[in-house]
Amino acid sequence: MRIPRAFVAAAAAAGALALALGTAVMPAQADQPEFICESYAPNGTDKIDTVGSPETVLVTAPEGKLIDENCVKAGTTSYLVTVDPPMPSVTVDHPDKDSVSHYAVHYIDVPTVEELQVPAKPDALDLCGVDKDEVVVPADTTDLDWSGGEISGNTATVTVTALGGKTFVGGGTTRTFEFSFTTAACDEPPVLTQCTAYTNVHTTDLVTWNLTETRATGHNELVAGGLRIWTEGTTTTDKAAGYFPTNLPLAGLGTRTIDASLDYTTTTGPEPGLQLVVDFDADGTPDGILVGEKVYGENWWLTGSAADAVKAIAPHTGGGNGSNWFGTAQEWLAAFPNAVVKAVGYSLGSGVLGDGVITKITLGCVDYTFDADAPIDVIEPKLTGVVATGECIADAPWITYSLTLDDPQHRSTSNTARLVFTAGEQTHTIVLGELEDGKLSGMVLWPGASVAADEVTPTGWPGWEQLEDGTWVETDGNFAWTRDLTEVTLAVNPEVDVDLAYPEATPDCDLAPTPSGTPGGGAGSATTASGDPSGLASTGFDGSVFIVVAGALVALGGGVVLTARMRRRA
Repeated sequence: MRIPRAFVAAAAAAGALALALGTAVMPAQADQPEFICESYAPNGTDKIDTVGSPETVLVTAPEGKLIDENCVKAGTTSYLVTVDPPMPSVTVDHPDKDSVSHYAVHYIDVPTVEELQVPAKPDALDLCGVDKDEVVVPADTTDLDWSGGEISGNTATVTVTALGGKTFVGGGTTRTFEFSFTTAACDEPPVLTQCTAYTNVHTTDLVTWNLTETRATGHNELVAGGLRIWTEGTTTTDKAAGYFPTNLPLAGLGTRTIDASLDYTTTTGPEPGLQLVVDFDADGTPDGILVGEKVYGENWWLTGSAADAVKAIAPHTGGGNGSNWFGTAQEWLAAFPNAVVKAVGYSLGSGVLGDGVITKITLGCVDYTFDADAPIDVIEPKLTGVVATGECIADAPWITYSLTLDDPQHRSTSNTARLVFTAGEQTHTIVLGELEDGKLSGMVLWPGASVAADEVTPTGWPGWEQLEDGTWVETDGNFAWTRDLTEVTLAVNPEVDVDLAYPEATPDCDLAPTPSGTPGGGAGSATTASGDPSGLASTGFDGSVFIVVAGALVALGGGVVLTARMRRRA
């Protein structure tokens, strides 16, 4: 069949129109995905054709390189795929097709990663029980993030993470530290032990002392009878310090005051501070230094260089006591019952202008003394100027006394004066009081005697007893035995034996109850010889008593002055 020419022409025209319309609606080639992957060379591969159009292709970068982008083509479409983060190996996979006809990958250099040193294990405090145990977690930094530290049961974990893309030496970005704590129950805290005897460390060569903390303009020099320390100005190099090694439990520090523990003569400037280098957790390593300065009373303050674990449970915190961490020696001992003092010493400065001589440091029941050459001759302490008198005053038996302690080398182990009465197995001690500047004087009732509240009117005598009906009878009790003594002891350490007799009664001074049955006619509460005799010492006894005593002495022409024989008790 022949097709009419007109039909052919119409069909041709229609085809041309359709072709023109199809061309008009088709996107421009610039807006279409690239059909072929471009080469990444020299920073990657050329287009690589696959064999058999596999579903995926595993590609591995050369050593020292990472893949950060790849191109994949299947059918008539190709895609660019970003690899984030860059990887040493990638699997090339077309997102729409189940085959890969060709591909290309782009390489970058493996970046240089900064390595950090692994930080030290944090400090931890492991005391008895777990209530006061603690892990001291360090503060975060720009490079490190710390977490954990809570104690669960008797264990804790702390993790540190490297930040900013950095890693730790040896690889990885985290490290974990584990802690285990003892759970033994706490004993009662120990108490400071009072020294009953002292040993002596006498220094004639400073080689036995560690002077490394002394700075450029600080000086230490042995002189006759002491150690001179001085600085030249008020800069950071002005520091004189020395430490003597020991291994003393903090409980054995003794009970002397900070002031009494340092014998120092100042030429200029302040006194040095006493120093205790302390191993608070008894692991063999010092954790901090306690400083004792009398300006802060009995508080020892902790230096800022001490371990955080020690600061965390200091007895007190806050300013005004040398540092933000302070407490008495007993309070530090309660917080750290196993603490050990590894060295004792002194420090003048830094930044302090001063000059003076240390004669003696007393710490831990040890006297540390100094001399330029040979050891000094030991001068034993002795009591001098001892005067004691038995007196009948206003019908009551009194003892007046006066004594002086001569102790130029501070060797006496006591500062308390006592009057000791002894007969066979019977003994009685009256505490007279504390010496002031080595001296003490005053008056005290004879044992068994008592006076009324006016401290004058007698209400009792040794060897006398008042019955319920108010009558008085003589008795072997109430210190009757003391009336027969001819000798007593005045003791401080050293001691003095003193001849002493019970005073004689006179027509004007009766040492017995009145016939009425009421001693002296007085009434009210009584003061006895064993009550509080220190209140009658020269440091503060009642003036009216003194007037009575003075009048009686004038009237009686004085008493029996006692003689003394010196001896020292070990």
